[in-house]
Amino acid sequence: MRVALHPEVPSDISKIMEYYEQVATLELADDFYRELMSSIEEAAEKPGSFGIRAWDIRRVNLHRFPYHFLFQVVDDSVYILVVRTIEDTRRLGAGGGETRAIKGFPLTNGLFR
Repeated sequence: MRVALHPEVPSDISKIMEYYEQVATLELADDFYRELMSSIEEAAEKPGSFGIRAWDIRRVNLHRFPYHFLFQVVDDSVYILVVRTIEDTRRLGAGGGETRAIKGFPLTNGLFR
């Protein structure tokens, strides 16, 4: 499957990597990025293996880092909606990625508006 990123996802990733560079090392930031990209590839290869949260939005937890991303499958594409921490989920509620799903991609198949 193809992978597409919500326009805010690159910013999500940059902020996380900057944080790891500041509090730890560039190597740790690189490790985060490699794990994230590997997880995104896995989601693209077998999207049905990840649980649905709401509105056909699926969640992938990273193993080594306290982050996850939400994605939605539309036709032959996996749309990454948000990369965030568990704390963000608690603070923002379920709406962070789900709101992006509704507003983020102007597709006409009814999943996005």
